[in-house]
Amino acid sequence: MKKKIYLIQPTYRDQNGTLLKGKKLYVISLALPALSATIPDDWEKEFCYEYFDEINFDSDASVIGISSMGYEIFRWAEIADEFRKRGKIVIFGGFQPHISSDFLDNHCDSVIHGNPGVADMSKILSDIELNSLQKEYFCKTDINYKFDYSVLDTDRVIFTPVLSSVGCCNNCSYCCIASIYKGKYHLRNLKHLYEELESLHRSTKYIAFVDTNFYNNREYLIKICNEMINRKYNFIWGAQCTIEIGDDIETLSLLKKANCKVLFIGMESINQQNLDEVNKKYKADSYQRKIKNIHNAGIKIASFFIYGLDNDTIHTAGQLS
Repeated sequence: MKKKIYLIQPTYRDQNGTLLKGKKLYVISLALPALSATIPDDWEKEFCYEYFDEINFDSDASVIGISSMGYEIFRWAEIADEFRKRGKIVIFGGFQPHISSDFLDNHCDSVIHGNPGVADMSKILSDIELNSLQKEYFCKTDINYKFDYSVLDTDRVIFTPVLSSVGCCNNCSYCCIASIYKGKYHLRNLKHLYEELESLHRSTKYIAFVDTNFYNNREYLIKICNEMINRKYNFIWGAQCTIEIGDDIETLSLLKKANCKVLFIGMESINQQNLDEVNKKYKADSYQRKIKNIHNAGIKIASFFIYGLDNDTIHTAGQLS
């Protein structure tokens, strides 16, 4: 067999069945840069972000790896079925295959759970060579290596993604991340993050921390901010975090000094009963104070809500506005 893997991040179809395509995205998944860095040196690699480019169904790769966000799951199946018709080995990875492995089972040869690092990926590809590929692999969470940003064209992405952690300290009942990590999180070795930031500041001005919760660990976040300040990076950037950061004036000040412009915050509801019933541990009556503190620090907020929880009424949308 040819030792070559084709890594694909699919796009998805709109309501008319048309594949969503374009020339630029605000931000993009880090799946392909992370996976590329785990592939052994004796394997060739090919890549495709389907949003930008056409999939090469005539690729001479023997292994097809597909990983992306949940809403592309049906497109995954289409792509996988086409490659399997051509005799390719297809493996799925990412959050959605972990959750929907029963649905995807008939469309692939193996489902990879977790965040495979170099050791796990070497094992998987070795099993393929030995014709002993397993239907499922349960990998440890390994993010402690430098990602391969060469596979990502920063000219096509407005905010280049960076990662400092996976998982979340919260365990909200509606969240796919909580269903996997159960209120736990994993921090990256800062050496790898700093190496990536040092390289990226030469090629782009805009980055986005794509952690589920950038405020998982306060001391760790403070280290990142101080490093960015000391190195005099001038990134324009944002991150996703929880509303509790609004009471941490010191950290908000550091975020501003590090040139953070916006925080993406899931508030979900202003009804306390709704928050309690979805295991969201925050108090709705504290939102106003915390929002004010964030704004006073000079940082904007992009807030997200879930409409349709059990205690919402026809008047809820008006209250949110």
